[in-house]
Amino acid sequence: MRKIFITILLLSIAIVSVKAQSSGDTVMILPFENTSNKAEFNWVGESIADALTDLLKVPSLNVVSNDERKIIQQKLHVPLTILPSLATSLKLAREGKATLLIGGKYNIVPAQGDIAATVSVTAKIIRVNEGRFLSEEFPDGRRITRDIILNDALQNLQTIQGQVAYQILYQRDKALPFSQNQFVESANKVPARAFEAYIKGLLTPESENQTRENFFKNAIRIYAEDEKTKGGIYTNASLELGYFYLNQRKFAEAVDYFSRIPLESPQYPEAAFYTSLIQWQQKNYEQALAVLRPLAESLKLTSVYNTLGAIAVQASIADKKNKGKSDELLKEGLGFLKMASESAPDESNVRFNYGFALFL
Repeated sequence: MRKIFITILLLSIAIVSVKAQSSGDTVMILPFENTSNKAEFNWVGESIADALTDLLKVPSLNVVSNDERKIIQQKLHVPLTILPSLATSLKLAREGKATLLIGGKYNIVPAQGDIAATVSVTAKIIRVNEGRFLSEEFPDGRRITRDIILNDALQNLQTIQGQVAYQILYQRDKALPFSQNQFVESANKVPARAFEAYIKGLLTPESENQTRENFFKNAIRIYAEDEKTKGGIYTNASLELGYFYLNQRKFAEAVDYFSRIPLESPQYPEAAFYTSLIQWQQKNYEQALAVLRPLAESLKLTSVYNTLGAIAVQASIADKKNKGKSDELLKEGLGFLKMASESAPDESNVRFNYGFALFL
C-alpha cells in the first residue's frame, strides 16, 4: 500500500511566524550598511536587523522575520550578500506585504589606545505604500523627516539597538505605551559577547561548517557562563545549531539542541515542530505525535494540523497488527486533516493527505 506523503522542505516550512497577525502596520527590517570600510565589523549590520526584528514585536505591529525576508530575497533573485537599492528594497517590502521599511547605515571608529571603539547608527523609516520617508506633519502643512541618529561606544551596541527600536515606534505613534528604558533593558538581555558570536555565526557561509558551528557553540557557552545569565540557555543560538545539524543530517545532535529550548520560550514551537519532523522521518511516530500534539491547540496552524494528521495516519498504517490502536490513530489523523482541509481547502498537500486518509 502506498504510504501517505507530505513534501517536507525542512528549511522553508512556514512555522517561523507562529502567532496570528494583528491588524496594523507590518514592518520589514533590512541589514544596515557598513560605511566604515572595515569588513571585520560587517556583523554589526546583521546584528541591528536581528535585534530590531525582536524588539519591534509589539501589539498593532507585525514584523517580517529575517528568515522570511531572506526567503523573499531568494524568491526575487536578490543576493543575500549585497545591500539592495531603495527601489529593490521597496520591492522586497511589497512582496512581504510590509507597510513600513526600516533601513540605515552605521560607521565604526576602531579603538585607539585608551579610547574605546565607537559606533554611529542612522536609521530611516519608509512608508512602503507611499514610497516616502516617514515624516512629521506640522499645523502649517510642512513635513519634516527626522532620521534616527545615535552614537555610543561599540560595547554599548545593544543599548543603541533598544534606543533605535523605541525611536522607530515613537515616530510611528507618539502615544507609545512603553518607555525607552524598557526597550534598552530588553535589548541587553543577552550578554554582548554571546550576541556577537551568535551574529557572526549567522553571517558565516554554510560552506564553512566548522567555523559556523564554533560561533554558535561559543555563543551558548558565553551565555551560560556570564554572571547575568548564569546557567541559562541561549535559545536563538540553540535553535540555529539545531538547524545546522539538521542540514548535516546529524539528527541526534539536532534533536539535542532543539530539545534544550524551554517550553516558555517563543522559539519552543518552532523547535518542537522540527523535532517532530525528525522523529517522523525516523519512523518514531509515537514520539513525533507526543511532541507535536500540544502545539495543535496553541498554534492553530494549517501546517501543524496537516503534519499531525499525516503522522497519525502513517502510524496507523504501520500498526495494522493492533487493529484497535490503528483505528484510533486513523480517527485522530482524519480529525486533524479535516481541520487542515477546512482552514486551507486549496492547499494541494492537505487535499492529497485528507483524500488518501479517507480512502483507507
